Amino acid sequence: MILSEALRSLFGERTTISFSEFMGFALYHPRFGFYVRGGRAGRSADFLTSPEVGPLFGAVIARVLDAWWIQAGRPDPFVVAEVGAGPGTLARAIRFAAPECSASLLYVLVEQSAFQRSLHGEHLPGWMGERGGFELEAFVSSPQQGDGPQFLSASELPATFAGVVLANELLDNLPFDIVRVRASGVVEELQVARVDGAVDEAVDGPGWEVASRTIDEIRDRFGSTAIGPATVAVPGGARPKVRGQQQWGPDDAVPAT
Repeated sequence: MILSEALRSLFGERTTISFSEFMGFALYHPRFGFYVRGGRAGRSADFLTSPEVGPLFGAVIARVLDAWWIQAGRPDPFVVAEVGAGPGTLARAIRFAAPECSASLLYVLVEQSAFQRSLHGEHLPGWMGERGGFELEAFVSSPQQGDGPQFLSASELPATFAGVVLANELLDNLPFDIVRVRASGVVEELQVARVDGAVDEAVDGPGWEVASRTIDEIRDRFGSTAIGPATVAVPGGARPKVRGQQQWGPDDAVPAT
């Protein structure tokens, strides 16, 4: 499969799709997604976040985890789930900081990208592999208690568990939608459209009612002054201006690797 075929499959019979669908494709498609094709954080990589700057950020988080562990009565295991763990940089920094809770620490690296998950075991002694659909309750009475820190990889959060959830720069990795509110109060939803074999923008798509309800929800929460004649980005509900066009011709096709 080449990129143009994958895009056609994404649209199917539709002429427009939500920006969140398009963004999800760009980031997480199993062949062409940014994170699948090697996109990652790091000094010599594509972007930089606090854990990649140095070990200090992880050391600070480790101290906070100790405080919460003590406050919770020193549970064993002490479950910490990092959502959007990437290659595991923050987990490694926390382990290096050797917090007091280490012996009880069960650290779950939650990461949607299979490529990123494949990197977790490289520098994490105590890594117990990847779990899918597992229940953390099984570890509560485990004979491995007190042998931490232990690390698990997962593609999603366990359904239920008691512990701490960490997330660093997570929201900018989640597909979102965009709506535009004009001065007249009319809500326009910007969608990604298929026009003559190219990806372009479409205004006032069929999902504008969903966007309108989203705006009402924001007004209810923050007050009417929070919404004006501006562009509003809402994770999970609205649609973006795509600048330029991506042609689907054979010259622009990206082969699978």
